Amino acid sequence: MDSLWPAEELSREAHIERFARVSQRAVQLYQRAMDLYLEELPRVQSSRRAWHRWWENFDRQQEHFWTTWQGQFGKLFEHNLQTIWSDAYPHRLEGTIPLTAPGAVFLTHEFGDVIIQGTPGAVAHLVAEIKVLAASPIDAQQYAQAIAFQVISENSITKVTTRLPTSRPRSVEGTSIALQMEIPPDYPLQVDNSFGDVSIRGLTKGLKAKTSHGVLKIDDCCGDLFLSNRGGEVSVQMGDGDLHVETSFGPIVVRQVRGDVFASNKFGPVSIVEVSGSVQVENSAAPIEIADIGGEVTVNNHLGHVTVRRVAGDLKVGNTGSPVRIADVQGETHVENSRGEIWAEKLFGNTVILCQKGDVDLVLDEIRQNRYRLDTSFGIVRLNLPPRPSALISAETICGTIDSDFPLEIKRLGSTQLARGKLGQGMADIQLDARNSNIYLISSQR
Repeated sequence: MDSLWPAEELSREAHIERFARVSQRAVQLYQRAMDLYLEELPRVQSSRRAWHRWWENFDRQQEHFWTTWQGQFGKLFEHNLQTIWSDAYPHRLEGTIPLTAPGAVFLTHEFGDVIIQGTPGAVAHLVAEIKVLAASPIDAQQYAQAIAFQVISENSITKVTTRLPTSRPRSVEGTSIALQMEIPPDYPLQVDNSFGDVSIRGLTKGLKAKTSHGVLKIDDCCGDLFLSNRGGEVSVQMGDGDLHVETSFGPIVVRQVRGDVFASNKFGPVSIVEVSGSVQVENSAAPIEIADIGGEVTVNNHLGHVTVRRVAGDLKVGNTGSPVRIADVQGETHVENSRGEIWAEKLFGNTVILCQKGDVDLVLDEIRQNRYRLDTSFGIVRLNLPPRPSALISAETICGTIDSDFPLEIKRLGSTQLARGKLGQGMADIQLDARNSNIYLISSQR
């Protein structure tokens, strides 16, 4: 895994063939690993320990693919990209675009990266670095020099569009157009790109940006942000306004946003930290990390770890197939997980934790006048309480036992064991339910 290509010089065609072969082999290996795990699943259903180990291995396999393999693919792709484009014909296109104030800028681009910087002024500056790869140098030169940017002003909106020649010589194999723009920071911006990175910085009136097969990066922008990517990463740093972000097959990374955040992803991790408003996340087959949120948090995930810390509002989590860990929630908490353990601590509001197949662990450092409900069907319930809690406790297990460090009335009725009791002033209302497993009430001084 240290090197996916040898150091010897290869032709462009050989580099392309090798990249395709290694990419296909990697996907085959990953698919085979997933098939083996799925074949093993029916054999581990009867053992809770084996079942948990199966899911942990499954999560690790996915994480290994998306970190190690994607990193290697990035190196391989960049290596081959530089080699392939080294023989391309270069052409530079530069110009100034007058803008209507107040107004907005719409950019439509393809086949290249886009970098946009907010810069004071009344015009937009554009620089395009064009590369054309062709078997014929003359065709490459003519094709590159025929590329232009169409500018249309309409209803205070300046529309800038990349225009490729209407006819393409057969010898032309590829085109790359790296675009840099400077626009006034107080102009709303809309960017629609295909096959390339997009980087935007220093705008104050909001923006809409869309790309595919590249990285979408936003830094230090104000106003509402609407971001969409397909097959690539989305990164937002220091935003002042609401954020709506969507992608697939790539991570979402959000830091320091003053506003509400909605994030939707498929097959890529989500990490959101330091948001002043509420956060809503939808994801599948990848982990979610959320921390330092000023409002409420809602999470819906499938086949991925969920970690949530330091939430000032309410928290609602729905997950399947992977563990959930939460800590330091000021509002009410509602967590449901169909397959995977749930671990929680420092929950300061009413709490409901429901799990179908997995352990439930809750650590309460202090007791408040709240309602706590912990329920699992195939797993252990563990509740850690301070040494002198104030709570009304009701616990019930079927085909299991109840073990308590506190003085409770415990009795058995057939396969069911019950525990009841009032501790201290009975301030909190605690209900514990387990089926096919045990319940433990543990003192922090044990």
